[in-house]
Amino acid sequence: MRRPGNIGDDEIVAVGSALAGVPATRAEPLMLGGNNRLFRLETADGPPALTFYPPQSEDPRDRLGTELRALPSLHRS
Repeated sequence: MRRPGNIGDDEIVAVGSALAGVPATRAEPLMLGGNNRLFRLETADGPPALTFYPPQSEDPRDRLGTELRALPSLHRS
């Protein structure tokens, strides 16, 4: 699987642990696409998701902003 920015499995788990605030033991890839990389983390507190976006130097589109603007619509559905 192609990893975002050449990041390895251990780094994905470390970043996910730091962001979730709890230790993650594994990162399972959920979606392979051109827009981002989505992982399901395994933690004692439940399965948070972790999304990696391509560097803005490679693609300047505001992908996070687009997803955040879409959340209210998804929530209503």
